[in-house]
Amino acid sequence: MSSSRRVTVVSRSTLVRVLNGKKFYATGALGATWIGVAARIPDTEPSHGATVFVQPSDPGVTLNLDRWTSFGQRGTASGEVLLDQVVVADEFVIDEGPDPDPVTAPPSVLGAFDQALHAAVDIGITRAALEDGARFVTTKTRPWFEAGVDSAADEPHVVRRFGELTARLYALEALLARGAGLVDDALAEPELTREAAANASLNVAAAKALAQEFAVEIASGIFELAGASATDAGYALDRHWRNVRVHSLHDPARWKYIHLGNHTLFGTNPPRLGVLL
Repeated sequence: MSSSRRVTVVSRSTLVRVLNGKKFYATGALGATWIGVAARIPDTEPSHGATVFVQPSDPGVTLNLDRWTSFGQRGTASGEVLLDQVVVADEFVIDEGPDPDPVTAPPSVLGAFDQALHAAVDIGITRAALEDGARFVTTKTRPWFEAGVDSAADEPHVVRRFGELTARLYALEALLARGAGLVDDALAEPELTREAAANASLNVAAAKALAQEFAVEIASGIFELAGASATDAGYALDRHWRNVRVHSLHDPARWKYIHLGNHTLFGTNPPRLGVLL
């Protein structure tokens, strides 16, 4: 479960804590044996975060998976988890201490690693959309009569547009490979430096932000080339657009562009924001 300030854990004794709150997006909870909950510890100064581990069968834990009615990523069952006076043994609570200062905290590539995984999901869906769209055009789509060809795949406009979409996909894959490689390079150094971590974060951020644009364009663009018959529900080609449209909204690309712009203009490293960048 992602972090939420609406979830708190308080001491009941030196050995027991009590967890309360709710989290709307709880991807993976449906099949989980243990659920990791990001919570706040009240009355700590500065405010402490904690990771608390509970099981779906614990008294007070309720999974409302029917709350996830998105038009894409349906299989994630990212519904709501309610936590009502859940008693947790202290050994299942990790006090993470005060939140790290986004400017002075030690360098980390955790956020870049997390973002690379999300970018890979978007880009993987994009490749599937392009390949399925190409297969449909070469086997089912009827050519436009003005083209004077027997196959839609021989129409010059179709060929050109598939080339444009392919170039965008190649760019995304190259950006992701570069960013992921920089994460590996940073971790391979004897000591993780702030510059190496920032470089990895910015490059992965570029891949993730651009994927939000190109992935949606490609998954939608195949229908312009495949034609109206490709929208038949039996082919389910819309699943690619629905899934990537929803998943690409995991976090806003607009803030990644802000950090990229600040680095280019002023040499400002991105803040140390955990999984957000």
